[in-house]
Amino acid sequence: MTPRTRILVVDDDTQMLRSVKAGLSARDYDIVTAQDGASALVMAAEAAPQLIVLDLGLPDIDGVGGLQAPARVDQPPYHRAVGTRA
Repeated sequence: MTPRTRILVVDDDTQMLRSVKAGLSARDYDIVTAQDGASALVMAAEAAPQLIVLDLGLPDIDGVGGLQAPARVDQPPYHRAVGTRA
């Protein structure tokens, strides 16, 4: 059995977070979530996701700077996807 791809979804908008999680879970991805930058850094270290979907407008961390932080964590390489807020 092939392991499921783990995706970390980070957004401070609860409705958006729930919607993205539901859509990706329906496609059989393993989803972990965080609602702020600090939690996202912890989850990136603990869950070792293969993909991080990150809100660029988080209140506690600059989204662009947040993209660089996981690369400093001693984990497997990340593939990144970035979206902007509407």
